[in-house]
Amino acid sequence: MSEKAQPTIEINREDFRRFCHDMRSALAVITSFLDLLSVRQSIGGDDKARHFIERCGIQAQALHDLLDGFDAEHNVGMEGSSDQ
Repeated sequence: MSEKAQPTIEINREDFRRFCHDMRSALAVITSFLDLLSVRQSIGGDDKARHFIERCGIQAQALHDLLDGFDAEHNVGMEGSSDQ
């Protein structure tokens, strides 16, 4: 049985850095907004709202971890490349 070839995407280092920067900037705004919502909800919010804010925070952290993984893998893949 033959394995299917996995599709690959080629991206140069500068484009990748811009992509990561843009994603991290958007993520920073989202997490800051979630922090503000969390503070307001702790003062006088309901449990359901706090639950949704917590879930969004967990997903934001997962996206942050995913970006870290992409960055680490891209850096490993770029070692020895002349496009550094």
